Amino acid sequence: MKFMITVSFNTQAGNVFVKNPSFGEKLQTIFTEQKAESVYFGSRNGDRTIHYVTEMTDGAKMPHVAEPWWLSGATSVDCIPVFTPADMEKAAPEVIAMTKKWG
Repeated sequence: MKFMITVSFNTQAGNVFVKNPSFGEKLQTIFTEQKAESVYFGSRNGDRTIHYVTEMTDGAKMPHVAEPWWLSGATSVDCIPVFTPADMEKAAPEVIAMTKKWG
């Protein structure tokens, strides 16, 4: 299952992270190990933020995703399950059934 990972560093933690001469290497290592797709850098609520998609087969993989970021100084790591338009197409009959039952 695909997950959207959002990693944020507040200003102080982000400054410490980017001042580390190996921060680029750390980023690349994390992205490679996690097989990150579609990586984007930006800001959220004034914090340095990274968004990317990765595959997780089960919840036991969450520490593999989150711990490298927390140990690198990230102040927030969110793991949100997401799906593609093809997944939505497969889910459509169930969505329709649920709206008939609960809507």
